[in-house]
Amino acid sequence: MNNHLCVDNVPLFKDLALEDKIKIEKLIQYQHLNKNEIIFQPYENEKKLIILATGLMKIYQLTDDGKEQIIRIINDGEYEGENWLFGQDNFNLYGEITDKSEICIIKETDFNQLLNQYPKLALNLLKINLQKTHELEKQNKYLIIQKIEKRIATYLLETYHLKNKVTFKLPLKMKDLANYIGTTPETLTRKFKLLEQEQIIKKEKSNIEILNLNQLIKTADNN
Repeated sequence: MNNHLCVDNVPLFKDLALEDKIKIEKLIQYQHLNKNEIIFQPYENEKKLIILATGLMKIYQLTDDGKEQIIRIINDGEYEGENWLFGQDNFNLYGEITDKSEICIIKETDFNQLLNQYPKLALNLLKINLQKTHELEKQNKYLIIQKIEKRIATYLLETYHLKNKVTFKLPLKMKDLANYIGTTPETLTRKFKLLEQEQIIKKEKSNIEILNLNQLIKTADNN
């Protein structure tokens, strides 16, 4: 394990001095988790900040008929649980690991002490929560795009910009990706095949290669 893995990788702590990061690191509990493990669920008593050091985690709620509705995806360095530390209760959210991951946990009492010691953390929390709101708005925009192929192209372009390369592994399983952009796995599979036939992308299992970036951009911009 790398020293100060969570503290160094999380934007929340980026402005702190090294000696302060070392102090915070001593408060952190590390856990190694496997795919499909549930990290938190509604009505849990223990309140904690969950930081994803490496891996991937999906946050979702259940609809009335028991189906998952993905709210957001948590990537390296991002976290969940800050609202609960400020008094909100979790009535409907689940956190599930979707790839082999390492998480870091800070308990409520320790986190409150950190806020008192380091006022900068409160400002960083505000900034990052605004980013979370932006991410939620970004997901919602998929649902107002009428054409499914345009939703897929938009998602692939955003992943391309996030990874900064034309070859990448899809962060989500097909059923989860379909859920995320508001379609069915069958329709998603069919539209991916169409993009392959048009030689815009190449897909092998969960691996994507963008063959024609300009055409993918046109597909995303097509009305």
